[in-house]
Amino acid sequence: EDVPLESRLHQLIRLNIISQGENTQELSYRFNQSLVQEVIYDSLLFARRRKLHHQIASCLEEAHKEQIEPLYETLVYHYNRSTNSFKSRFYAQKAAEKARKIFAYEEAIEYYRCGLNSLPEKDNSFAKDRSYFMERIGDCYESSGQHAKAAHTFTQVLRQWTRASRQSSFSDRSSIDFDDSKPPKIRISVLQHKIAVSYERNSDYDIALKHIESAIHNLPPRQPRQLSKIVITKCLALFRKGLYDEAIYWGHLGLSLSRRTGDKDNLAYAYNILASSYLDKGSIRKAIKYRQSAIRLYEELRNVSGQAEANNNLGASYQSSGDQSKALHHFELSLTLCERIGNFSNTAIAHNNVGEVLLTLGKFDESIDHLNKIVETYDTKGDPLAACGLALVNMSRAYQRKQNLEQAFDSLKRGMDLLSKARARGLLAEALLQQAELELSTFQIKDALRTCNRVLKDTQKLGLKLLQARGLYILGCINVASDLFEQGEFNLQQSISLSKSINADYERGIALMHLAKLYSRQMRGKISSRRCRAVLNQAIRIFQLVGAEADYKQALQIQNNLACSV
Repeated sequence: EDVPLESRLHQLIRLNIISQGENTQELSYRFNQSLVQEVIYDSLLFARRRKLHHQIASCLEEAHKEQIEPLYETLVYHYNRSTNSFKSRFYAQKAAEKARKIFAYEEAIEYYRCGLNSLPEKDNSFAKDRSYFMERIGDCYESSGQHAKAAHTFTQVLRQWTRASRQSSFSDRSSIDFDDSKPPKIRISVLQHKIAVSYERNSDYDIALKHIESAIHNLPPRQPRQLSKIVITKCLALFRKGLYDEAIYWGHLGLSLSRRTGDKDNLAYAYNILASSYLDKGSIRKAIKYRQSAIRLYEELRNVSGQAEANNNLGASYQSSGDQSKALHHFELSLTLCERIGNFSNTAIAHNNVGEVLLTLGKFDESIDHLNKIVETYDTKGDPLAACGLALVNMSRAYQRKQNLEQAFDSLKRGMDLLSKARARGLLAEALLQQAELELSTFQIKDALRTCNRVLKDTQKLGLKLLQARGLYILGCINVASDLFEQGEFNLQQSISLSKSINADYERGIALMHLAKLYSRQMRGKISSRRCRAVLNQAIRIFQLVGAEADYKQALQIQNNLACSV
């Protein structure tokens, strides 16, 4: 104690144990070897260690109380090694929230676990703290796309909270402030809703709907804000199952409740989700309008994850309308945002959508590269199930266009297995249409006809007008291949009419091109020739407009063949 600190530090420098830091603003020292530091640290008595950690943390708090946020992580480190468990969980919660804001979810989970471990075990007076720390871990899993882990964690929280609340020593008070905590009376409903969201995003739609019903049942009266969140999730789960009319009913209810409560974040979510059912029912313009409203609200709120999802969905709307350029722009914007957030599930979906547009644009190898990223994610993490299934179906389409039919069939088979497992009826209908196209391209005419008729029956029942338009031109091609020209022409005209009514320009262009092919086979005289050229010119204009390069080249080749045959 009688030797000045500075003298001791200089002695340690001479012995090459420590060195002075290079920071000119504040005098600092560091050990030259981490092993030396570890040995010295381990030589201290536990009580001495805890006291020193507490002194350091208290000193830092006092010295930087005006700007404490940059020191959250350091304070967690020291208080966690002291005897002050309250300060340990207080700063653990602050450090975790700080990490979540920059999408560092793994780091946030570690801090939440640190806070959780600071709580006395089996003490019901800390039930709320324990519950909220675990819930936040579930939130991080959910935000990073680990939906199965999130569902499991939320289920654990619900069980513990329910069990604790039945005991006489239960306290619903918290020792620290969780910014987004909910009143204890609606807590069970909130947790059941979070479980439902995780199951829906993990493609377990039936289980999700069961938890949604429980969430509605357990929600106390006069809770419109929470009710709006629950019914919008119900809208989404019903949409995933292909029950579009029911989904639209619940979506409008969620929209109405969100407007009434002034909850802009939930209003944006309602617009975004409701648009999905309208899109699949063929109301493309309404879907685009709703999603543009969602993006405006999310940008106003600076909600990055909301912007990512809404841009992805707006891209899907433009894709359905045939505007591939706008679709690709919004899909790539969504992909950038998803990668920034670190949500691997939504990143996979964005890769799939970019791959679909590149497929339409005739960039088959680039498309396969994007789609393969989703398959790699699924093979590594076992998730996302439905997105991987759809990616494999799209890979099948790309391989077919490259004339690699063996790989096309292999990709389709695996994709259909995953979509069946996910019970995604709408996506499975799309896969079956691809099966019909492959069967047609390999001259399995009877099989193709059977598959196509099955899908058309399902799409009509589900109200999937976009897929129905595609199915009708495939059916037309099957009938033409069977020399049933009048029936084939009728089916192609049906596809053109339906595509036009729902503004699905790309599908209309494909149907027009196949109709031109049919007319070219039946040309007799100048009138037939003019009709064939008129139809083909419409297809060429559409392909130019939407940027479908491969189809545009194919249509030009047909046009050249016509010129040579005259």
